[in-house]
Amino acid sequence: MIDNKDLMWRNKLIVIENSITPKKKQELVHILEEILKTKFDASSSLVKISDSWNMAQKDELANILWQEANIGSLEGYLEKNKPYVTKEQVFEMLENGQEIGSHTKTHPYCNKLSKEEIDKEIINSIKNLSKIFNTKIESFSYPFGVRAKKEHEEYIIKKSAVKALLGIKDTFSNSYNPALWERVDLEYSYKKSIAYFYFIPIYNKIKPYVKG
Repeated sequence: MIDNKDLMWRNKLIVIENSITPKKKQELVHILEEILKTKFDASSSLVKISDSWNMAQKDELANILWQEANIGSLEGYLEKNKPYVTKEQVFEMLENGQEIGSHTKTHPYCNKLSKEEIDKEIINSIKNLSKIFNTKIESFSYPFGVRAKKEHEEYIIKKSAVKALLGIKDTFSNSYNPALWERVDLEYSYKKSIAYFYFIPIYNKIKPYVKG
């Protein structure tokens, strides 16, 4: 997605749903049913419907729906809206002391991935980012906060320089092992997100003294 070359598959579904009529959505759901040989609840959002998709099909299905929705070219959307950072912006962040981490190649549910897909989505992503930006990638953040299987997490640590594997559980207790860390979920209202952003780190720092 760097340099706005593509739109993440779930973002495509959100744009599609916000750009079409209810009747058109029913047509798209019917197309999905024909392809996947499965019935879906047309009243559910396209994002919700996608929860049942095989991760190997997600990008293809999202692209089919975009084409069938007739909402204009993807290239035109990306050129107009530019939702993602550029390489130059990433280099600027690095030069100013910011670290970067990996978030997979195509934003799948990692608990659904095979070992081969772990290589493609995570290991290769880490290697590519490290090579492109000439920096060490030591943290990996799970899409949706959904962790991979335990044996796959061990494989990720073994095959890469990553030290921290970040989920997204709301918790007042975090492991001393970076491979089990949970990041703070900020998908709340603005005020609640700010409260979590500041309060949880402070609480975690004073927690050992409170218990003592």
